[in-house]
Amino acid sequence: MKKLVWIMAKSAKHSASCIAGFELLVTNNDWSKVEVGNLIRLVSTNDGGSVPEINLLKGSRWGFMESYDIIECDVIKGTTIGAQSENFIINTATIKWINRAIPTEQFICDKVSNDLFINNNNRLNRIEYSTLENSFRLVKVNNLTIVKNDYNKVKCNFDFEGRPCYGFAMTDPLYYGLAYPYRAGSAYIIISTSSEVYDQTGCAYKFVAKIIPEGVYSRNIKGQ
Repeated sequence: MKKLVWIMAKSAKHSASCIAGFELLVTNNDWSKVEVGNLIRLVSTNDGGSVPEINLLKGSRWGFMESYDIIECDVIKGTTIGAQSENFIINTATIKWINRAIPTEQFICDKVSNDLFINNNNRLNRIEYSTLENSFRLVKVNNLTIVKNDYNKVKCNFDFEGRPCYGFAMTDPLYYGLAYPYRAGSAYIIISTSSEVYDQTGCAYKFVAKIIPEGVYSRNIKGQ
């Protein structure tokens, strides 16, 4: 089975990439009637393995696939790992670049959630995590600041609905290697949860997989 996916987040994971995006539903190759489905996550193995970067090469001259690219791939099966019910195992060798489209801010606004998975902390305890049915949120935040903590880890602090939130891990590679603290201001972010509760802490963690600055512009989605 093939799927079309509009990549929203390409985040760093173990020297490869975790790919998340909206499934696109196109009937009879008529892109004027494309429907945007739910956020899904593309994985390479039953345990949620990431996608090797070599499989995301557009071509020798074009570089690698990134956020907002539209790709096609063969899906082997859907799989659930912890709260990550959106996972699909794919044949990574079949990934094909189709086109690129930047979402309008209105589109992003229409997808915004009003919660950060039960609480505003950067983690969930075992009981909280057990109640989740999915692992993605797209939310609007203010005063987004990216920092490095005392352990040299990149973290995000922000205000959500007027409340301060601290210490969210950040895996958007576009914001690595900056002069920290980096003040991004108002933005939309895609939050994901980890696939498990870690025994050492008894918690599952939330992380920022994608930062979408305010003022994104648009271009029509058209096939090639």
